[in-house]
Amino acid sequence: MTLDTSIRILRFACAGTVLYATALIAGLFLEPFAAFNNFFVDIAHMPMDGAETIETPTERLFLAIFAGLMVGFAGFVWQITTHVYSENPNLGAKIIIPAVLAWYIPDGIGSLIAGAWFNVVMNTFFLALFLLPVLLAKKTSQRTQAA
Repeated sequence: MTLDTSIRILRFACAGTVLYATALIAGLFLEPFAAFNNFFVDIAHMPMDGAETIETPTERLFLAIFAGLMVGFAGFVWQITTHVYSENPNLGAKIIIPAVLAWYIPDGIGSLIAGAWFNVVMNTFFLALFLLPVLLAKKTSQRTQAA
């Protein structure tokens, strides 16, 4: 994978994360999006039975915090991608990879403790969106340098 492709995928992952988080925030005050929020928590707590919903002020607060952190994380990765990774892929990878793992590992452990094992599956999709472009571009770069 070329560096340019890797950058495009990382930016896509960031934009997708911001859109997802924006939908979560919209669900706090727009009914159609509230159904999206309830679907998200219900699927995270498999089986999908409608038992899990976002209803209390505390749940809504934590959802707002979560969505805000997602937007901030996506903004962080976008800036690192734009100002570091694009100019120095090795340094950018050294920043992006630990940052993504620092989110994924505790989020996954916490999800399992909370009984939301399917959230780990969903998070693995986001993990792949953020890590694979960096790892594949790094591998391609190493092969090119070795040849």
